[in-house]
Amino acid sequence: LKPGVYYLEVDAASVGFDRIPAPKTPITIVVAAGRDARCEVPITRAAAVTGRVVLRAGDAETLVLPDENGNGFILGNGTGNGNGRDDPADGPAPPSGLPNLLVELAGEGLIHRRVTDPQGRFAFESVRPGKWTLKVVGGRLPDNHHLEKDAVELHLAPGQQETVTLAALPDKRPIRMMQDGGTLQEEPHP
Repeated sequence: LKPGVYYLEVDAASVGFDRIPAPKTPITIVVAAGRDARCEVPITRAAAVTGRVVLRAGDAETLVLPDENGNGFILGNGTGNGNGRDDPADGPAPPSGLPNLLVELAGEGLIHRRVTDPQGRFAFESVRPGKWTLKVVGGRLPDNHHLEKDAVELHLAPGQQETVTLAALPDKRPIRMMQDGGTLQEEPHP
């Protein structure tokens, strides 16, 4: 080789299934005139992060709660009976996935991005072990919802398979009563 700076990239197929170079690649190698340049590239087991972004409606989509001043707050989008089903006896609906959101896994000087599928799923495979931050960085959540956590910190060990659920929750929203009305009294349940 002529003297100069070279960049060494490792072909993933050459290191074996679920293996990855331990250092970040490409690796910079400086070749000096008349000298050998040596580079050791440790190989480790790759980690993986899979998961889902879900809409978690909680117990109510139209729950109005009064505060100490008599102002009301509405949770969610103001529609439905809270469980997404016609019959409240059916119990809470399972969380539904949120499609077309951009999920980012950042760390070790690298950024990986994936778009959630129609069920809200995402997968990052062949991830280098270390400290990573997972968050939603693009796309649109349903109106009047926010993510439960802005970001999730992950410490991935070699070979670790981590599963993460990111939940969108209904917002607490103020409402204003436009007109005085009668007093509602709760009737006892049989």
